Amino acid sequence: MRESEDLYEILQVHPMAEPEVISAAYRNLAQKYHPDVNSAPEAAETMKRLNHAYEVLGNPVKRAEYDRVRASRTNAGSDRPSAAYAAPPSPTGPARTGRGKGGSGWVLSLVALSVVGVAVMIGVANSSRASEIPSLPGVMPAAITPTPTATRFVYATATPTATRVPLSTPTFTPTPRPTPTPTRVPIVAGGGRIAFTSSRADGDRRIYVMNADGSNVLRLTVNTAREMYPTWSPDGSKIAFQSTRDGTNDEIYAINADGTNQTRLTFNDANDTNPAWSPDGSRIAFNSHRGDSSPEIYVMNADGTGQIRLTNNTAEDYAPTWSPDASKIAFFSWRGGNSNIYVMNADGTGETRLTNHGRESYPAWSPNGFRIAFMSVRDGGVNIYVVNTNGSGETRLTTTGWNMEPAWSPDGSMISFYSNRDGNDEIYVMNADGTNQTNLTNNPASDEIPAWSQ
Repeated sequence: MRESEDLYEILQVHPMAEPEVISAAYRNLAQKYHPDVNSAPEAAETMKRLNHAYEVLGNPVKRAEYDRVRASRTNAGSDRPSAAYAAPPSPTGPARTGRGKGGSGWVLSLVALSVVGVAVMIGVANSSRASEIPSLPGVMPAAITPTPTATRFVYATATPTATRVPLSTPTFTPTPRPTPTPTRVPIVAGGGRIAFTSSRADGDRRIYVMNADGSNVLRLTVNTAREMYPTWSPDGSKIAFQSTRDGTNDEIYAINADGTNQTRLTFNDANDTNPAWSPDGSRIAFNSHRGDSSPEIYVMNADGTGQIRLTNNTAEDYAPTWSPDASKIAFFSWRGGNSNIYVMNADGTGETRLTNHGRESYPAWSPNGFRIAFMSVRDGGVNIYVVNTNGSGETRLTTTGWNMEPAWSPDGSMISFYSNRDGNDEIYVMNADGTNQTNLTNNPASDEIPAWSQ
């Protein structure tokens, strides 16, 4: 990015724009210039500039420092923002809209005084139409305000029809995204959004989000690490996930749902994986290899403090999932030589085995608390099953391909999962009874491990 570029101009927002306006502007531009959707040679460079601008302006501390430096440069006469992004007009004088002496501010003032002269001295009854100044999203347009104390009469000499005053062209000109032609019946019953892991950007796993019908796919994490197993906070404002970004082992991180404010929660030499946010938002359960060679179930506060070990078994315990009332945790364990689904109290007591077939894993608790979905390797395939929380009523939902890691929709009417039935891993949804199975992602890369927001 060029040193003198104004970061507010890059994101096409006013310097006084609220954080949510900046986030929305970044998302809109990223969806236009991201290399996934734009193959133009300059798109990658544009995306780098957008990422840099948002990295600064999306962080309150970095933005405050940038505004301080920007203001000092503006006062010194260098690196001034263009007219399209100038500050709002002062209530006691004409707006300043130009860049130094060569800007358009003096033109606006001349036009304003000319109009006053025509109205006072000539008495024109039919006034010309007001200038139409184009506006940009999140940008406060400059106003044309006459000086209230003017005593001299200025006679207009301009042609009455020449009233438009062009503003300087910003770095980008956003264009409305055309509504795509639907290729499938939208899935709307489940509601919410779906976070998932995908290798579509550069071959390694990253965190993405999309609407529940598969539209509006947006990449959240942009570094070179492997990042997997997203889980939503109950209010939908944050996503926790595992990542190798700070070394070779996995740690638990959390980010805002728009990809900002990434925070590391665990600091351990062992792998910390498979986070699961509690329904009340106060805790996160996860796996860890710390202490011995076999992974165990741990729990911590949502800010990473108060980490406590819940299981203590020589077998491997994996993939915790909370009951809707946060009183219990389901998980799968290899104790006894085969993996089966277990349930325990949220404090680690009262462990109970729920399934007995072997090679069953990745449970997901239904929103009403009555059923648990899971994947099972049996009958020559890998499929999604559901079972009542007392172990009865086990039902197979899928039949084709390898079908893995289910996740319930917020209203319990649908289940998402990923499957290789179409040649590579894709995110699918189906009704809770297994009907209407639909491919949401349909991408040549691997799309895996869905998590439905609440």
